[in-house]
Amino acid sequence: MDIHVDSKLCKDIILLCKRRYNTVKYPTLLDALNAYYHQEYGCEDVEMDYKFANFLFIKPTIMYCLNQNNAYSFLNNGLFEETYEERNNHLTDFDEVLFFRMVRWICLLQVRYQNEFGHWHWIIDLSEYEGKDIL
Repeated sequence: MDIHVDSKLCKDIILLCKRRYNTVKYPTLLDALNAYYHQEYGCEDVEMDYKFANFLFIKPTIMYCLNQNNAYSFLNNGLFEETYEERNNHLTDFDEVLFFRMVRWICLLQVRYQNEFGHWHWIIDLSEYEGKDIL
C-alpha cells in the first residue's frame, strides 16, 4: 500500500490532534478540522463529518506516521477494521469510532525522544511549529 501524503499536512493534523488550536473557538477536534479544511481548501459549502475527516486528514496522517516506522500490519489489522461486534451488531457509528481510535493514537504519538545523554531529538520534526498553534 503506497499512500502519498504531504508532510506539512500531516504535521498540522498531528498538532491539531494534540489540541494545538483555540479550544474556545473550536470546542471539538472535528470543529477544528472543519475550520482547517476551509482555511486550506476554501470550500465553505463543505461541512466536515467523521467519515470525511478520517478519509482526508486522519488516516493519511496515520499512514504517514506508520510509514516512518514501517508498521503497516498494526494499521491494517488492528485499527481500520470494524470489530466483530461492531460489524455484526451495528453497535456504533463506525466512522465516529474509527475517528476517535485514530485521533487517540495520533494524540499519544511520541514525536521526540531523549537519548542517553539527555538530549531531545525529533522523530517527526515539528520544530518549525514550536510555540505555535495551527488555528
